[in-house]
Amino acid sequence: MRDIKRRPKFKRNISRRYSAERNISIGLQLKIWLSDVMVIIGGAFILMGLPFVLVFVPFASLFSPGFSNTDPVIEGKIIAVHSTGASVNEEYVYEYTYTYNPPDGANYKGAGYSTGQMFEIDELIKINYKRNQQEISKAKELRLSSFPMGVGFIVLIFPLVGAILFYFGAKKAINAIQILKIGEVAYGKFLHKEATNTTVNKQRVYKLFFEFTAKDNKTYQTVSKTHKYHRLEDEEQEMLVYDPDDPENAVLIDALPRAVRKYFENES
Repeated sequence: MRDIKRRPKFKRNISRRYSAERNISIGLQLKIWLSDVMVIIGGAFILMGLPFVLVFVPFASLFSPGFSNTDPVIEGKIIAVHSTGASVNEEYVYEYTYTYNPPDGANYKGAGYSTGQMFEIDELIKINYKRNQQEISKAKELRLSSFPMGVGFIVLIFPLVGAILFYFGAKKAINAIQILKIGEVAYGKFLHKEATNTTVNKQRVYKLFFEFTAKDNKTYQTVSKTHKYHRLEDEEQEMLVYDPDDPENAVLIDALPRAVRKYFENES
């Protein structure tokens, strides 16, 4: 008998001998996805944040080429100034068009932005340009986009947090659907419990060990962590689901999403 220490994960894409996949309806799969809190919150964060990303990120300096003190500097001249209509801290953002003539002899144009007007037409300005790509430039005192870089990072926070939440929620939902497809029901006998260092609402979380016999007539153990351990000790046997091709992957019914629990309870 071997003790399960790892988190149950019902694997896909393995050669199966003892299990055949059930046909799970799209409606039930959708119900499982929509019952996961992280999927809902993560998806909402992504949807709410995406319009701001599409509006602000293209106008923030997140993906602009970088310049350093080793890049050549040349004097340029402002040839056009106009307000963009955007504002930062109630000050209008201005766009400047400038020209400069690097050593290759060409006359290049560039654009820069500032919050509040800093320069007038025909005013001279210092320009950084790339030594090997002299058409790429940046005015030293201007930024490369309408909004500061910080604005781009701020609007990325919500969809980024949403993507992280959605990722972990999706992993749980996919695993739950896989359990539905190939899981076999067994009944585990409570063996013992061990206290962990974790608490929930000032209640100690325990690891509860259960023993069950799989289809191969071998005995296995599974572990469940909970602070509501009393309800798992009061029954002589607890229903669980295991992977017939890898019985060490087993999970108590009580630890599964409600839709999955109801499916197996109705089937048993």
